[in-house]
Amino acid sequence: MMFRDCIKGLDKVIQSEVKPGKTILVTGPPGSLKSSFVHLLLKNYVEKSNEFGLYATLEQDVSSHLESLESIGIGLSYNLQITDYTEILSDEFSTEINYLEFTEMMLKHLNDRFGDRFTTLGFDSLGALYSMLPEVKNPRKFAFNFFNMLKKYNLTTFVIFERSLGGEWVSMGNEGFLADAIFLLGLKKSGGRTVRFFQIEKMRSVKHSMDPHAVNVGPNGLEILGPLFDSE
Repeated sequence: MMFRDCIKGLDKVIQSEVKPGKTILVTGPPGSLKSSFVHLLLKNYVEKSNEFGLYATLEQDVSSHLESLESIGIGLSYNLQITDYTEILSDEFSTEINYLEFTEMMLKHLNDRFGDRFTTLGFDSLGALYSMLPEVKNPRKFAFNFFNMLKKYNLTTFVIFERSLGGEWVSMGNEGFLADAIFLLGLKKSGGRTVRFFQIEKMRSVKHSMDPHAVNVGPNGLEILGPLFDSE
């Protein structure tokens, strides 16, 4: 599964193939372009592989998500379905919905429809899912069940998870241990200005760099530049 050539410059960071079925946390503070990064990665992958993917957003409706993508030059793909939860959230019975079961029902439907072509998922975001839930008595068990559900369908999944500017997790369970990889999209001061960067903090069974690399918004979305060295 060659994700490393789906965003320009990503092969500078990921240096070997990503095997199918991995669950990857994509973390970072607001404004670090986590959603755009995941969408662009999935879009380019399903286009070149002719596979099928789903981008599920709990943070915003489809139109808002598309506006954000269009503003930085990211288009759409027929092979990548975008689904939002806003309709069920507006339902008067939304507090009675089991969102974990609803998500699995959606994945099962697509798996039944597309079979082995359904290979990728972007989930935006885990923090939003947590906020919809009633009090969870065993957060670690819930996180385990969520990650186990994703692996059940052998999907390569990119789970967006909010993180503060200071690097603190908005954690509920042991997500960092359950994930196969942790991608950080961050913001830092460099040369008197704020720059975006991409860094892999953890990635099992894949050769990769651990250095932060500068991220630029180009004419076709995001591109990853060279290593970002401290200048202050």
